[in-house]
Amino acid sequence: MTYFWIQMIDLAIAQSPKDLTFEEFLRQNPQLMNGGLFLEYYKKETMLNNPTARQEMVLPDIKPLPTLLASKLKK
Repeated sequence: MTYFWIQMIDLAIAQSPKDLTFEEFLRQNPQLMNGGLFLEYYKKETMLNNPTARQEMVLPDIKPLPTLLASKLKK
């Protein structure tokens, strides 16, 4: 779960203007306020009921995490 949030926040920072206040950053990235965002990428049982996920990083099993490269290719 920690890795997921680090990835999502890092991507949002990389795509945002550098002179934003924290409040502006959150307004431009409302998805970061969605505590269930991980469920778009992971099955609930993968993250919450999996002993392996409690001890090590597991890759998403619904869709891959977004990356800066992939997001730039979409534009």
